[in-house]
Amino acid sequence: MLRSRYGDHMSQHDSGPVPEGDSDKWDDFFRTSGESDIGLSGGQGGAVADAMARYQDELMRYPNVVGVAPGHRLRDGEPDDEQCLVVYVTNKVPESELGPGEVIPKRIGEVGVDVVGVGEIKPFSD
Repeated sequence: MLRSRYGDHMSQHDSGPVPEGDSDKWDDFFRTSGESDIGLSGGQGGAVADAMARYQDELMRYPNVVGVAPGHRLRDGEPDDEQCLVVYVTNKVPESELGPGEVIPKRIGEVGVDVVGVGEIKPFSD
């Protein structure tokens, strides 16, 4: 259940979604990194997959969370080389407005966690 107090805020430590029209940055990233898609490879890929399998259900219980996936951290709207768990939320909220147990961890063991605001997710209708 989403709480109405969550508005269109961003926490300073989290990156935001890729702005519309910036998909070329992703294309450039994958072209230069040698990866063919958003899949993870190499060193941290196994740790990220393990963290995903172990903690996905727990992360989905946080308020405002709508999805969890392996991916790359966004910094200033651009992907970097850090493989991490990406936690998708409807709206990002400053930590100061969250209660105890509502702050998504920045790391789970050796795996970084990136929180990305995606808005409300609705199914397509015919």
